[in-house]
Amino acid sequence: MSGPKPKLLLFPGIDGVPELRRGLMECLEDRFEAQIFSLPEDPDLDYEGLSQWLAERLPEGPLVLAGESFSGPLVAMIAEKRPDKVKGVVFIASFPKLGLLRAAVHLLPFIPLRAIPFAPISWLLMGQTGSEDIRREMHKALKLLTPKIAKHRAKLALDVDVRQIITGLPQAILVIHGTRDRLLPYRYVRQFQELRPDAQIVPIDGYHMILETHPKPIAKALEVFMESLFLSS
Repeated sequence: MSGPKPKLLLFPGIDGVPELRRGLMECLEDRFEAQIFSLPEDPDLDYEGLSQWLAERLPEGPLVLAGESFSGPLVAMIAEKRPDKVKGVVFIASFPKLGLLRAAVHLLPFIPLRAIPFAPISWLLMGQTGSEDIRREMHKALKLLTPKIAKHRAKLALDVDVRQIITGLPQAILVIHGTRDRLLPYRYVRQFQELRPDAQIVPIDGYHMILETHPKPIAKALEVFMESLFLSS
């Protein structure tokens, strides 16, 4: 491999901060640079605004963008804007368009997020697979996420539809999915397969927060994908 070292840019889930993803960074080998982006906490930015803001701040390529959950549609939009820099797109526990969950958009203003106990949230997102450290970091991240930003991002996710964008992306695509994901079951993988029959699919035995609870197999899948893009020649 000659020229600039390829970079992996990871965009986090709905909490928008790097802390929960440090374990993945520690598992990645140093053949590729890796960086976690934070999402701006601006309630005036929709997906289009977020993607434009982030696209303007991308480092020099070549790049692979990885979007976890909420950030899946975001990396699709960024990749569409910057095909000159972005050579691969990864969707981790994510979706092109939410289906049945979209009915919840009208309930968001009435949900007292601070009153929801942590235990059922943890069960939904990671089952019994998360370590105490991961659960503690997750609890901390959720407490720091203001209800205003949480509801704003949840509404964006419920409304967004990037199916057409994904179909038209010139980049290679990797989809990493937890086989026991209670939030985004396998039908969302089928969405990706229908839109992009060429997409690589990597199932991992885990729940929605597979990036946090299974960093080693996630890192391996990312490295194999990047090798196929940059080291095959």
